Amino acid sequence: MTTEVLLRTRLRAVTLIFFVAGIIFLIRDLLDQSSVSPVIETVLVAGLGIAAALLWSGRFCTLFQLRTVELAIFGATAAFLAAQDYHLVYQEVIQDNGGLVLSQSVQALLHYAVLVAAYGIFIPNTWQRAAVLIGPMALTPLAVGFLMHVRHPQFMEVASQVGFAAKIAD
Repeated sequence: MTTEVLLRTRLRAVTLIFFVAGIIFLIRDLLDQSSVSPVIETVLVAGLGIAAALLWSGRFCTLFQLRTVELAIFGATAAFLAAQDYHLVYQEVIQDNGGLVLSQSVQALLHYAVLVAAYGIFIPNTWQRAAVLIGPMALTPLAVGFLMHVRHPQFMEVASQVGFAAKIAD
């Protein structure tokens, strides 16, 4: 089996999984109004649906085209997760809720763990190419936390409440 055939098959599967999950999360987010932007989330889900349809149609034939779709799928998903996680953590920061800041931060880490695992499982790569693409995905939660710290200094104060409470509990 050639790399193109394997990549197309795997991209079909991962795009379909992301599309179905995206629909479920979009419905949930619309019902509880927790989305950063319903429009952006809808565009992401629609983009995943279009990518899935194109992959299933067999229109992408070359390795370059497939790698471009791969980058678009994982890049757009990571960018949306970064914006969503930033927004959700910020909402807890402005409410001075240290416990939920921690909870949202852990949830953000899980988002990226799933994204990185999906990439590693589904996308055939050399370890060098995988590292180039997985590295930024894995570092995104740190970048979001750093951006939160720079733009909203109270983030560290609220987040430190959790650490202080843990020390008291010991």
